[in-house]
Amino acid sequence: MEIVQLAKIIPLHGVRDAAKLAALTEDMEENGWQGAPLVTIQYCDGYQALTGSHRYAAACDADLYEIPVEHIP
Repeated sequence: MEIVQLAKIIPLHGVRDAAKLAALTEDMEENGWQGAPLVTIQYCDGYQALTGSHRYAAACDADLYEIPVEHIP
C-alpha cells in the first residue's frame, strides 16, 4: 500500500449513487479516510483507479489531499 495524491488518480467511472456519495463525504469530513485502499494500475503519469469511484469522489469533496492505494502491476 502507498499514499498517493488525489490529483494523480483517475477514477474508472463517475458517481452513480448520490446518496452513497453524500454519506461517504460526510464520514470522510469527520473521520478522514477509513476504508480500504483503492486498487490502481499505472496510467500515463499517474494511476487509473479500478475500484472506489465513490470513495474517490467523496475524498475530493471532503478536501482530502492524499489517499491510500494498492498498486497492481
